[in-house]
Amino acid sequence: NPGINRGYQDNMLRDGKLAVFTAASGPVIYRGDQYPGSIVGDAFIPEPSGNMVRHQKIEWKNEKPSGANAYKESEWLISSDERFRPVNINNGPDGAVYIVDMYRGILQHRVYVTSFLRKQILERNLDRPIGLGRVYRVVHKGSPTKPVEKLSGKSAKDLVAYLSHDNGWYRDTAQRLIVDGGLNDAVPALKELAVKGKTRLARIHALWTLEGLGVVDGGLLDEVFYDSDIEVKKAALRIAGLHLTQKIEDEEEKAAQMGLLDRIMELTEDDDLGLMREVAFAVSSVEHGTAAMIINDLLSRYIGDEILRAALVSGFEGRELEFVQRLISAPNWTKSDESRTALLKDLAECVAREKDPARMARLMSVADSTKGKDVWKRNAVLDGVAVVASPSRGRKPKPMHYQNQPRAIAQLAMAKDGATKQRFGKIKGFFSWGAAAKPVPPPRAMTESEQSLFEQGKELYMVTCAACHQPNGLGEEGKAPPILDSPWLLGSADVAAAIVLNGVTGPIDVHGRTYNMTMPALQGFSDEQIAAILTYSRREWEHPADPVTPEQVGALRKKVGTREVPWTVEELKKLSK
Repeated sequence: NPGINRGYQDNMLRDGKLAVFTAASGPVIYRGDQYPGSIVGDAFIPEPSGNMVRHQKIEWKNEKPSGANAYKESEWLISSDERFRPVNINNGPDGAVYIVDMYRGILQHRVYVTSFLRKQILERNLDRPIGLGRVYRVVHKGSPTKPVEKLSGKSAKDLVAYLSHDNGWYRDTAQRLIVDGGLNDAVPALKELAVKGKTRLARIHALWTLEGLGVVDGGLLDEVFYDSDIEVKKAALRIAGLHLTQKIEDEEEKAAQMGLLDRIMELTEDDDLGLMREVAFAVSSVEHGTAAMIINDLLSRYIGDEILRAALVSGFEGRELEFVQRLISAPNWTKSDESRTALLKDLAECVAREKDPARMARLMSVADSTKGKDVWKRNAVLDGVAVVASPSRGRKPKPMHYQNQPRAIAQLAMAKDGATKQRFGKIKGFFSWGAAAKPVPPPRAMTESEQSLFEQGKELYMVTCAACHQPNGLGEEGKAPPILDSPWLLGSADVAAAIVLNGVTGPIDVHGRTYNMTMPALQGFSDEQIAAILTYSRREWEHPADPVTPEQVGALRKKVGTREVPWTVEELKKLSK
């Protein structure tokens, strides 16, 4: 099938066949009971551009998965029909695999159809037929399919029994019906299954069903912590982490909640790395003396594990500075190594991202306090700050302002140590002080309706824009330029709205760098939704631009009419006048 984008490039096709994966969508992990047991846990991945489905063997070793094609130099399912477009795969109630085939000759958005691909489409009439999507059921020849049982209308007791089914479809569906239906009369049976279920999966499903109903208590978790299966213990720890961070007013219940920490401390006697990672996730958000003891123990034994360190850092949100202070002054933290340096750097980066001048000044004081052999700690902190303070994709971060230069910053600026001097040189522009460097005044407060648009826009941005422009607005190489501090976003509201309505094609300059790519229009979005996305992105990340109203978007939509092609930079400049 030569009808693919970039098919004219040598590395894309091999004797007319697809040489490399170019797309993937809607994969599934097989959890049914009709295929051989050796396939349970493997992945089936649609490649719609190449008219095929990959069967990927999944193996786990040392808590890490790896994958390999199940068929050497071939694929699980291949079609010579160029209109075969597998876009989603699901486990079925009969144990078979179900494939959603969009069945269209043209898969790409019109703005990404190259001249090469357009020629292929016209030569073979790939623009028709349409409206012929279908679903395929793929059955394994080795065993018969199972009869399908209807779960809707089943009693709570019957649904609990399905949590022990060999087919994951039944387990998932039963769990969903119990939780969505709020079937609390299933709780006694669920608690019994969580402790005495015959299979690991049954016990895990029971635990998460109870969590979905909001009825997990410390007593149940404490009992499950004695389970002989380590995967069940991991599930219990994940739920315990949620339970430990709940705000409880009743003192007796609060004491029982914190009592879980004593049992978790006993679990640390185990030496399973995967279990210890779950312990780290469970306790890192908890401010309690026992939690601190557990964290110290984990750091002494597993600081070399990057995932465990990340688990701890993720739970320290808002407390990273205090933890840096603890580590720097800890008597057992004198020896420098790669893992300790990495942890201090990550924590310092988190503090810098807070953009809180007072806390940053304290962090600099902590860094300045290190002397002699401990200078590695200072440099690790400065390296962490440099991640935030250094220009990113042509954008300089806004400096933090002080009335007077903090003493620690002045001391670090005069450091004679070459390594410290070099590192401070990278971050000195992150600070400003005095009347000559007054901070930018904050933007006007948003009205209630504008705040509502902002909240709506945040959700829409995350599901439609963040994949390319990233949740932090910094964009991604090869996908999209940054919108953080972008004049195309923060300038004329009409220009920003026009880009969202119709798209924009390069070359376009952002922060002194030229991007030659095309952003497609957000088709099907209402005036209010577009206004919400723009209001969010023009006010998030310390942006000061005014919100955008649905009326502004509507007026622009009427002005540009039925335009279908993306804007060029020259057209946008005229639009802003």
